[in-house]
Amino acid sequence: MLFGHRARNRGFTLIELLVVIAIIAVLIALLLPAVQQAREAARRSQCKNNMKQLGLALHNYESSHSTFPPSRFDPKTCIGTAYSPGTGDCNTVPANQTSYISWTVMCLPYMDQANMYNIYNPNQPWWDSSNLPVVSKPLPVYTCPSTPTTTRFDPVWGPKLAGLATGSAAGDYGSMNEIKKAYYTGNGLTDLSGTAAVQGVLAKPPYTARIRDVSDGTSNTIMVVESAGKPDAWVYAKIMTAAGYTGSDSKAQAKITQSGTVNYNHDGTGWADPDAGLSLDGTTRSATDPSGFTLGGRSMVNGTNVSEVYSFHVGGAHVCMGDGSVRFISESVSYITFGALCTRQGGEVVGEL
Repeated sequence: MLFGHRARNRGFTLIELLVVIAIIAVLIALLLPAVQQAREAARRSQCKNNMKQLGLALHNYESSHSTFPPSRFDPKTCIGTAYSPGTGDCNTVPANQTSYISWTVMCLPYMDQANMYNIYNPNQPWWDSSNLPVVSKPLPVYTCPSTPTTTRFDPVWGPKLAGLATGSAAGDYGSMNEIKKAYYTGNGLTDLSGTAAVQGVLAKPPYTARIRDVSDGTSNTIMVVESAGKPDAWVYAKIMTAAGYTGSDSKAQAKITQSGTVNYNHDGTGWADPDAGLSLDGTTRSATDPSGFTLGGRSMVNGTNVSEVYSFHVGGAHVCMGDGSVRFISESVSYITFGALCTRQGGEVVGEL
C-alpha cells in the first residue's frame, strides 16, 4: 500500500447532470398526458353516473305518477313578473313561462333531495328570492366535472330580475324536448315541426308521455342530454367572441345575451331553469368566424351549447335513453340517425350507432 495516496469522491460532471435532467424531463412529458387522460376518464365516468341517476329519478317519477314529467310544469297560478307587467290579473296577463317549474325541480324528491324540494316555492318564479336557497345551490348530479371552471352561476336571470348579488347555479344537463323547424329546413327534409311526431319523452306542455307512448322504444329514444359549459356560449370548442356573435345568424343571436364583451346563453343556464332543456335545431359553423354559428345544419353534437347537445368530452357527448341507460354519442353521428333518436313516436328505424 502506498502511503500518502487519497481516494477522491468523483461527482457528476456538468454533461452528466444535464443528461439526467433531460431524461427526467422526457419522463415527465410522457407521464403528464397519461395522468390527464386518467383524470378525464374519471370525470367522464362521473358524468355518466350523473346521467344514470337522472334516468333513475325520472323512472321513479314515472312509477309514482304513471307518466314522465314534461320538460316544465305550468303551476296553474298567476305570477306577475318583470317580463309580465300589469296588475297580475290572469284574465288579461297570463302567467309568464318564467314561473313554470322545471322537471329538474320535480325530480328532487327522487334523488334524495326532498328537503330542497320542500323549500321550493311553486307559487313564485323559479328565480325569485324565496327560491334562491334552492336554485343557487350547485348540485353535483346536475354538473359535469369535465366542464371548465368558469363562472358557474346564471348572470342573467337572478341578478337582473330579482336584484340579487348571486344568481342560480348552472347545470350541464337538459331534457330533449322536440325537433325544431330549422332542423328540417336546414337539412332539406320534409318539415314535421309542430306535429306530435317531433315530440321527445320530456316534451313541452301540454304533451306528456307514459312509457307506452314511447312507441319508438325507450332504448331507441333520447330522454336527457349534455348541454354543458353555461353560462358561456361555446361554439366548436371555442367561447363565442364578438366576431362570432356578429357572424351568427339572427336566430342564433336571439338565444344570446350580451354583457359587455361576454356572450351568455339567454336561457337554460340554471339547473332549475324551466328552460333547462333543448329542442334540436342542428348547427352549422359560421362562414366568417369559428366561434359563430347558424341554426339548422348537420352538426348534432358538440357544435354549440346554445340550446344544443354539447360536452367537453373528446369525440362526443353522453345521452340518457328512455330506458334509463346512458350511451356516448359520437359527434360525427348522422343527422338522420340522431334526429330519429330524439323523437318518441317518429316511426323511424334506428340501426347501430
